[in-house]
Amino acid sequence: MNAKQIAKLMERAAKYGVSIQEASKVCSVDDATEDSARAAIDALIVEKSAEDIAERDAQIVTLKERQSEGAPATKQPVLGGDKETEKVISRKYSVLNVMRHAAGIKADVLGNKVDVGFEREIDGECRKLGMGSQRGGQFIIPHAALCKRDFTVSGTSSNSVATDLAADEFIDVLRTKYVIGQAGVQFLTGLVGNVAIPKMSAGSTGYWVSESGDITESQPTLTQVTGTPHTCGVMTDISRRLLIQSTPDAEQMVRNEIVERIARTIQIAVFAGSGSGGEPSAITNASGINVVAATAGTPTYAEMLDFPGSIMADNAEQDGQKWIMTAEVWAKLAATLVGADGARTVLDPSTKKCIGYDYLVTEDVPANSCWFGAWNSVMVGIWGAGVDLNMDTATLSSSGGLRIVGLQDVDVMVRLGQALAYDLTVTA
Repeated sequence: MNAKQIAKLMERAAKYGVSIQEASKVCSVDDATEDSARAAIDALIVEKSAEDIAERDAQIVTLKERQSEGAPATKQPVLGGDKETEKVISRKYSVLNVMRHAAGIKADVLGNKVDVGFEREIDGECRKLGMGSQRGGQFIIPHAALCKRDFTVSGTSSNSVATDLAADEFIDVLRTKYVIGQAGVQFLTGLVGNVAIPKMSAGSTGYWVSESGDITESQPTLTQVTGTPHTCGVMTDISRRLLIQSTPDAEQMVRNEIVERIARTIQIAVFAGSGSGGEPSAITNASGINVVAATAGTPTYAEMLDFPGSIMADNAEQDGQKWIMTAEVWAKLAATLVGADGARTVLDPSTKKCIGYDYLVTEDVPANSCWFGAWNSVMVGIWGAGVDLNMDTATLSSSGGLRIVGLQDVDVMVRLGQALAYDLTVTA
């Protein structure tokens, strides 16, 4: 080999991390040709790549072990420092007591004194942990205290016992009761500050290589999905008659009022958030999302096939894809024939399938709309682990009631718009 050939081979070896010493040994063999030396260096490159992968995997394992030893099991701040203490705190916490105190009520109907000393301590700890939207609420109520609880009632006293729960059960309420959770939307909890999630916008490219050819370098393109807090405000009025009750049902009703309104507001924003006036942007603004054109009022079987078809065309099909639609769209598709014989309809209420996929029905999506896709591509960020609560005694002063305003910071993010498809005019 001449000097130019050797230099080219040495440059190739260095490019892929092969040491100069190893490359020099290959090139200094007496009977080595350019082809044989290239083959030997390519073998070293493959060996080097395998070593790098093994080292990276070992580092990942070590990092995971360190995380499991030193990091809490949940991203959310934990009251009391551990899950068991948090459960005890959550059982003892009374949201209704906080309301009574704000309304100036000294005791419930059974004469139990209203004392919020414990709840004030928890409020102080929540603020230290950065829980809540930090908008100066009178009380920060931890999500753990807002979860649905099953009570074991002992008479009608306020000493009723609740089952164990944790802060992340607040998210379970969203998952089980609302279609976004049932569909597979992911919830990112305990967020602090703005969040940026890596996203691969374009993958690496594969190449065929001739015996003496060079591999063309190709790297994936990485972008970010960003989330910023948008404050969701919910308001509800509590009557004085309810405030003075001591039953577990009254306590749960107050909790449900707060959780229900927050959950519904978030769900509506996922599909119809304007992106202005403090609202998050709906998933319709996601890059790459598929917009399907179905005939308004008379959708056809072929047009409905375009929903999954458009996702397949983007190579974004995944397991667990689901439909989300309004009741009007449900009725229309249940009456839309697959073929002329009338034997099948696009949506089958008996099997609860729409062209083979599960469906969910809600009125929290825009009228006439239909949605389809892999909903784990949608993420709802929830900042902090508590709801900021402000209580207004003036508005309902004549009746002794209380107006409460709950504030929760959230955002809607989409990792892969190509995994979703929608049409806003399926029904006219």
